[in-house]
Amino acid sequence: QERAAGGHGVISITDDQTVVLEDPQTTAADDYLRLNKSKQRRYFFDRALNETAHNHEVYERTTKFLIGSVTQGFNATVFAYGATSAGKTHTMLGYPGEPGIML
Repeated sequence: QERAAGGHGVISITDDQTVVLEDPQTTAADDYLRLNKSKQRRYFFDRALNETAHNHEVYERTTKFLIGSVTQGFNATVFAYGATSAGKTHTMLGYPGEPGIML
């Protein structure tokens, strides 16, 4: 929706653990303190997946390895983080055609 309206992406996944955010704001030409400063911010996670990842891939790469420990009596937590409407509930619960990671 945003791309169709002329928006551009500010997030990139550089590997399976690194998310890079670009600051979409432009620096004023007379703002000498910030003019040549990097506008990138890098964040590191146990696993980072892009917007094309399906629930099965999310499960395989983030949760499947926990099942053995859980069945042996250990606790495990899967934490979904993201902006409103990013798909956290869909990823956790899914729908009949594509189950989520909570079964």
